[in-house]
Parts: sequence; structure tokens; C-alpha cells
Amino acid sequence: MARLIDAVQVNRSQPVVINGRSFWLKQRRFGRSLIIVYGNLFLKFSNSKIRMFAHTSDWQIWEVESYRLLYGAESEIVVVGSDSVRIPNVPGISLKCCLETHTLTAEIMRTAATEFSRAHSLTMLLLTEPWSHGDPHLENVLYDAQTHQAHLIDFETRHQAGLIAVERHADDLLVLLLDLLGRDSNNNWPELSRIFLLTYANRPVIECLSARLRMPRGLELVLWKTRTNHINTALLVERLFALKQITCDLLASSPIKAVEL
Repeated sequence: MARLIDAVQVNRSQPVVINGRSFWLKQRRFGRSLIIVYGNLFLKFSNSKIRMFAHTSDWQIWEVESYRLLYGAESEIVVVGSDSVRIPNVPGISLKCCLETHTLTAEIMRTAATEFSRAHSLTMLLLTEPWSHGDPHLENVLYDAQTHQAHLIDFETRHQAGLIAVERHADDLLVLLLDLLGRDSNNNWPELSRIFLLTYANRPVIECLSARLRMPRGLELVLWKTRTNHINTALLVERLFALKQITCDLLASSPIKAVEL
């Protein structure tokens, strides 16, 4: 079931060049409305904290406004027609690619944590509370080696209504760290996770994250299987316990900020 869910794609992206500049054209796939309805039911009952956009126009607005919030109001992202968004090419390679090529370093994780902290401090005009991503897995975080900056991309989901900023930000961290612990076969993930959290350094968010680090059941376990690259359940139990210990140690001994930005 988890692998079937992974195979479903609501949007598709293709590179385009306009006046010598590189863009991505992201388009809602035809006939995905029913998939989104059932997908949102699964997300609701699996305690995912996020929802897909049932209406294409809502997704287009969220994608554009999120991009402008993070990259500036003058960014050249535009809505194209009734089903697409044209996005300027964001420099860098994904953290997933870095992990697969054994180049994911402590410095990259510090840079990523700094960008998460910055993004989580921003407030969109559409919101009354700080922004959150919803699905920042390793492939949705890019690292630009030339500028030593990290970038968040792909704003296709949104946290469910009613969640406070601390809960949404903790969920963002959870998604990233689950992907990391599920994909890392060299067992570097504990130190990389520790460095990421130490740099992010927000006590209320890390406390909320720590409280969620328990073995899920039922549909939530199915969801976490998709978020951890389908690792063996016994290994997932072991790594969740280790990540929980990392958060507890940081909260007990590190000078982490006491207030949410």
C-alpha cells in the first residue's frame, strides 16, 4: 500500500527555456481530482498533518505565494493557464542526491537548518502565523555549493487548518529527518540529525518533534513507511528510538532558544 501511494503523482514538471533562461513548468495532471480526494482521506486518517489541494487554482496560488515569500516578491514565478505554474530554476542539488553520492556533510545540514529556521520565521500575506512547507523531504531541499545556501522547493501541499506554528514546524523537521534516517545506509544520519537540530535550535519546536517520535500504528505506519524509504520495521523502531534520544539529549544539555520565532 505504501509503495502504491508513493507511485501516485498529482503534478508533473518539465524544463523549459525562455529567452535563454531556465524554468520549470509544473502542471496538474489531468483527472487527478478523484485521486486527491482519496489521497486526502488517507492523509487525514494517517495523522499526516498535511493536505493536498483539491482545487488547482488553490495550489497555483500557494505555490506562487510560497515561492515569492522565500525568494522575493520580484521572483519570476507566474501562473500559466488554469493548470500550471512556471518556476525559475533554483540552483543547487538535492540533499537526497548528496546522500546518495556520499557528499551530505555536517556543513550542508547546518546550512539546511539555517534555511528552515529562516523560512519558519516568515509570514505569508495569506496567513496570520509563520509559514511552513508541509513536505520538505530530502529531494525538496537543495544545496548550492557556490553560494553555500540551501533552498526549499515544491510547495504542493499545505498543513491542515488549526495547527499552530510550533506543530507545523515540528512536522516539517519530522518529514526531513524521517527521510534521512530511512535512506542513510552508512549510519551517518544520527550525527547529521543532531547537527541539524542543534543548528535549528528552537526548543518548543524540538520538544514537539520529540513528543512525536514514537512507533506509529495502522495507517500512520503506512505513511511513515513512505517517508522512510520503506525500511524494515525493526530498523525503523531502532532508529526512531535513537532519534528520540538525540532530541532528549539536546533538550537536556544544549543552549536551545526558549521561544518560537
